Amino acid sequence: MTEADHDPRATARAERKARIAKNEGQHARNVALAANPASSSKAADPTSQTGKAAARTQRKAELDRTLLITKTATASMGKFDKKIEGEPKSKGVKRKFEANNDVKGENTAALDILKRVERGETSKSKKGGEGAEGGVNYRKAVRQEGREQMRGGGRGGRGGRGGSRGGRGGKR
Repeated sequence: MTEADHDPRATARAERKARIAKNEGQHARNVALAANPASSSKAADPTSQTGKAAARTQRKAELDRTLLITKTATASMGKFDKKIEGEPKSKGVKRKFEANNDVKGENTAALDILKRVERGETSKSKKGGEGAEGGVNYRKAVRQEGREQMRGGGRGGRGGRGGSRGGRGGKR
């Protein structure tokens, strides 16, 4: 075929049909594997007793995992689906709480907090807020000034905006 006889529609159609045929072949292979999952595993021999037991335990583990996932997925406002007979117990997040009868530890923790407050150490000073002496947060001031520059020229004008608009409205 020469360049003059070249039909782009025909070549595109032929390529599309080839892709469709390949996709259908892969789909048929996937359906066959899904129908018989033991044949896809070469390690476990489905004809032997140990292979059947391994496949059974693997399938049971998959079902338990799926059951737990669906149980949490159907929970709405803490109301779960009804329990199924023989359902495995769901394991939540383990949380460790301080002992209720440890008076010494509680006293030392409270005294530490009190000492930090007396020294002027706050969570803001650790994160870079106002310093212990109550000075200006330099990084925050620089960042704010940069924003003002980007908006359009500091405090003077509104940077081309109409005067009727509010100072801090709209999306950011």
